Order: sequence, then structure tokens, then C-alpha cells
Amino acid sequence: FEVLVALTIFGAAMTAVTRQLIESVTITLKTSRMLEYARNGRNLVERLNQDVRCAQAISVFNAFTATPTAAAAGTDGNYLLLQQLTPAGTVSKTIGYYAVAIGSTGTHRLHRFEVDGSTAPAASLSGTHPTVVSTLRLPEGRGFFENCAGLGISIRGQYGTTPGARTNLNYIQCTLITRS
Repeated sequence: FEVLVALTIFGAAMTAVTRQLIESVTITLKTSRMLEYARNGRNLVERLNQDVRCAQAISVFNAFTATPTAAAAGTDGNYLLLQQLTPAGTVSKTIGYYAVAIGSTGTHRLHRFEVDGSTAPAASLSGTHPTVVSTLRLPEGRGFFENCAGLGISIRGQYGTTPGARTNLNYIQCTLITRS
């Protein structure tokens, strides 16, 4: 009888320990995902900031198409074109960021290209450049990049990852100013 009581008490204790262990692993996984999202956001802003501050010419367009329409000051678009100039005034490097819709889900993928010279890649290459953000949701009826009168850009949206069918998104909004 004593063995049966001892085993029952031991089983109850092990159940409690196992439940606590599972709960701590769940909290650790959630925390590590949040830290990863924050790191991804910082990396995106840091990379954009570095590219914007090195650019002497900034243009925002409606989309990465064969004939993009330039966004006027104070308006937005999904295609950012940054150009670095030589002291002689010729374009030495062109860097672009553009958002591509992922089907009809309402989400986009942010891509980046970098080429020497002034010629941007053909629009037919849309979506083939390295991915900067795998899941990006844009504000309703707005683009990701806003033209701040040639002084810089504002970005606004939600970014994150898509594990399975569930999407975890974090808000991002900031203004990046060119060097003066």
C-alpha cells in the first residue's frame, strides 16, 4: 500500500513539473519570436537608413513597372529608387526597394536590388531580387514609401513572418532623412 501511495504522489509531482516545463518552453518560444521580429525591424530600418543617407537622389514611384509613375512630394508608392552620384555628377550606383503583392492575400514581399550605374533592372525581373522582408502589409490605400519632398522618405506598414497559415505582424513607421 505504501508503494502505491508513493507512486501516486510521485506521479502528481511529475505531472506538475512537466506542466511547468511545457509552460516555460512556450513562453521562451514566444519571447524569442518577439525578439526576432524586433531585430528584423531594426535591421530593415538600419539598412534603409544607410542607403538613404548615402544617396544624393531619391525618387518614389507608384510601383516597380516598365513605366513607373513618380510620386509627388507628400505622396506615396511601393518603389523607392536611390542613386549615388560621383563628384562629376554621374550616377555611380542605383539601389531600389520595391513591394510585390503575394497573390490576393493583401500582403507584399519587399525586395532590394543594387546595380552599378544609372540603369535600374527591367520590371520583368520583379520579385527575383533578394527579399528584405518576407511579409509586409501596407496601410489601406497607401504605399510603403512616402516621398518627403526629396529630403528623405517615410515608411509605414506592418512587417513579419508567415509561419504556416498564421501571420505575425509588427507595426513599423519611421522617417529617414538624407544627410544635409
